[in-house]
Amino acid sequence: MNTDDNNAKTTTQRDRKPVAASNDNQNLRNALRENLSPEAVAAIAHRLTPTPKSGHRELDAEVTWFATLLAETLGGWNQQERIIQELGL
Repeated sequence: MNTDDNNAKTTTQRDRKPVAASNDNQNLRNALRENLSPEAVAAIAHRLTPTPKSGHRELDAEVTWFATLLAETLGGWNQQERIIQELGL
């Protein structure tokens, strides 16, 4: 593969929308559950909120999408907040 092909592939991957297929999201949630404690997932989601303001709309949307996915892995934002309160964060 030449450099132009590498650049084209990288651009395509970088430009990918943050909305993934439902099965992809479920696979990611399963991986998070298998590798991280609920406390770690809650803490990461907490650090990613409130909505980031990087000045890059697409970047902020991706970070918000990931934080929401993390919260959903725990059962929603209420569960995430309960864990955060228990941790004293």
